[in-house]
Amino acid sequence: MKQISLKLGIFLLTFFSFLSVSAYDFEVDGLYYTITSLKDLTVSVDGCVNKDTTNIVIPQTVEYKGKTLTVTSAGKRVFYKFEKLQSVMFPKMVSSIGAEAFEGDSLLTDVVLPDSLSSIGYDAFAGTSINEIQLPNSLIKIGAGAFRETNIRCIKFPNGVIDIPSSCFENCDSLKNIQWPKNLKSIGDHAFAGCIYNHRTTKTNQKYPSVN
Repeated sequence: MKQISLKLGIFLLTFFSFLSVSAYDFEVDGLYYTITSLKDLTVSVDGCVNKDTTNIVIPQTVEYKGKTLTVTSAGKRVFYKFEKLQSVMFPKMVSSIGAEAFEGDSLLTDVVLPDSLSSIGYDAFAGTSINEIQLPNSLIKIGAGAFRETNIRCIKFPNGVIDIPSSCFENCDSLKNIQWPKNLKSIGDHAFAGCIYNHRTTKTNQKYPSVN
């Protein structure tokens, strides 16, 4: 009985040690992936072998153990503080980008978001050098601080966005033009603090108060 308990203890120790070292399931062509659904054959991209890479193109599908898996999300801190990263392109099936996904990527300027994207996590692009970005019509949720301290000059919110969270565009001092969503319900604290801009109206000419 003691031997069984000892073997079980060693197994569990080894198992959890492995989990602490590896937060992903497999690697293909320099990118790390985590399986999110065996039933739907979907994965999340969760990192990159080379943190000094300058350009990342995330594939729509990857092959693993004879299966074709679809990339549907980018995980939390997936490319956090990749200080040389300049551009990233997402495949069309990605629906979510995790929190702090690109935070601190100071050279990142070129981001292509997919039409399938529905949510962007908090601080996802904070501290990057993005000066323009097209938010897809599918987008409905943006996390707090998602674009703070970037070089964004103008932003057009898709109509599915009804809440602009706190610090979303804080200290974006290049932001001069905003097109509001039609059904906007709330603007969080400090969402546009430190910004100087001339806001645009929606097609219905509905105006929103200054949030400087």
